[in-house]
Amino acid sequence: MVDQSMYFDAVRTFEAAGVCTRFPHPSQLYRTLLAKDWQPSLCLVPNLRIPPAVLVNRATICASPSHAASLVINALSAVRASRYESPGKKEGKREEPEALRLQGDEVRQGVAKLGFAWEAAHVRIFRGEHQLAIALIELCNNPSVTTSSVIVQDFAKNDFELRLFVIEGRIVHKVYTNFAWVDRDGYLREFVMKGRAEAVRSWMSGDEEAMALAERKAKKLVSAWLCWFRTQSVEALPALRMDILIKRVGAGAAEVFTLELTELGFSMLGVDSLPPQVFGALLTSCFDDTGPTTEEARRLNDGTKRLIAVGGADGGWRCAHDAAQGKDATAGEHTPAEGVEGDEGDEGDEG
Repeated sequence: MVDQSMYFDAVRTFEAAGVCTRFPHPSQLYRTLLAKDWQPSLCLVPNLRIPPAVLVNRATICASPSHAASLVINALSAVRASRYESPGKKEGKREEPEALRLQGDEVRQGVAKLGFAWEAAHVRIFRGEHQLAIALIELCNNPSVTTSSVIVQDFAKNDFELRLFVIEGRIVHKVYTNFAWVDRDGYLREFVMKGRAEAVRSWMSGDEEAMALAERKAKKLVSAWLCWFRTQSVEALPALRMDILIKRVGAGAAEVFTLELTELGFSMLGVDSLPPQVFGALLTSCFDDTGPTTEEARRLNDGTKRLIAVGGADGGWRCAHDAAQGKDATAGEHTPAEGVEGDEGDEGDEG
C-alpha cells in the first residue's frame, strides 16, 4: 500500500516550483491511476468497456457491512439499468454483454478492490450480498489501508487477461496471462503466462478467429484510452500497460473489457526487450520541455549506439536516438486515436 498523502504533498510542492514530474507521471494523472477511481467514473462510457462499478465509503462499511453491501447491490443495479437494455425490452440501449449476463438462476458475481494498491490480495471476488459484506469489512480491516472507499464492480466472466505494453502510443508487446484458480475466500491464486499459440489452444478452445478478433478489439480499446489520457494530462505519456479481459462467446466471437490501466513502473513480466524501450521513451520525454542541449544530444547518441549494439538492431532505445537526432519518433506510425470516433468496424464499441 502507498501512503499517498505524504507522497503527493511532496510532489505537488516540487511541481509548484516548476519541477516537472516525468516518472511515473504528472501528479494529477498518477493519482487517478493509483486511486482507480476512473473505473466507477467512466463505466457508463460505452467504448471504454468498463464493467459497471461503484464506490462505497469506508465509514458506511464500518458502520454496517451488511447495509453497505445492500447499498452497493442496489447502486450496481441502477448503473446496469442505465447502461444496458432490459431483457425483452427495446429501450434504444445496447444489450448487456454475454460475459456480464446472468444465466438462469445464477447469483451475480462481483469484485471488491482497493485503490492505491497493487497486490492481488487487495482484490476479492464475491458472489451475492452476504459474501460482499464480508469482503468489504475484511478489506477495510487491513491495517495498511488508508483509502477512504472501496470499489465494487460487476464480475466479467473471462478466459484470460491480455496485457498490452504501450510505448509512445503504440502496442509493442502482448502477454497472455491468467490466474489458475480462486480460493474459497475469493483471492486469485497461481499466476500463469502462456505463449499466444498455447493461449489459443488452452483458453480459446483452439479458436484462432476468436483470438484475432479479441486482439483487434483490444487494439481499438487502447486507442480509445489513449484519447482519454490526453484529457488527463497534456504532457507526454511514455509508456503504460493496459490489462484487458478476454472472453470467447462463440465460434469466431469474443468480448473484451478494460481491467486495469497500469502506470509507469509496471511489471514487465520478465520480457527482456521491454526495459530499454520503456526507459528509452521515458528518457526522451524528459526533454519535451526544452529539448536536449548539444552536449546532452551527443551523450544520448553515444549511449544509444552502445545500447543498440548490445540489444540488437531493433533495440527499443531508437526513440531516444531519434530524439537526439531531431527526428520525429512517431513519423509514419498510425495515429493513437485512430478509429475512436465514427468507426463502424465489424467489432463495434460493445465487443
